[in-house]
Amino acid sequence: MPREHNQSKTHLTEVTLNGSDWQDVMKLLFETDDHSSKRDVQRPVYYISVVAEMVEIHPQTLRMYERMGLVTPRRTPNNIRLYSDADVQRVRRIQHLTQGLGVNLAGVELIFNLLGEMEKMHEELHRDEH
Repeated sequence: MPREHNQSKTHLTEVTLNGSDWQDVMKLLFETDDHSSKRDVQRPVYYISVVAEMVEIHPQTLRMYERMGLVTPRRTPNNIRLYSDADVQRVRRIQHLTQGLGVNLAGVELIFNLLGEMEKMHEELHRDEH
């Protein structure tokens, strides 16, 4: 549920998500693009300038996300950043959380950490069932 530009952040914090909204948020955070499913999404193929153009942000923003640990592109032997489709999708998730939902970058970091913990618990639960 994207926030309109003229809405205040205070209004956004008063919104309570119902079950279907949470399902939509989780689906958005965990799904990949259709075009990326046809190839290895972890394969690093994009230079920083290409990713910046794809997601319409400045390359410095991508560097900041990397410094914060929100995205970790691979490096060539010459130390050039290469982003995978999975990295691009993660940047889009960051954009959705920050621009669409009004979450600050510290909140994004917390959300990603919590989602990672949930994923680990989910894997452990299913591993124990088998």
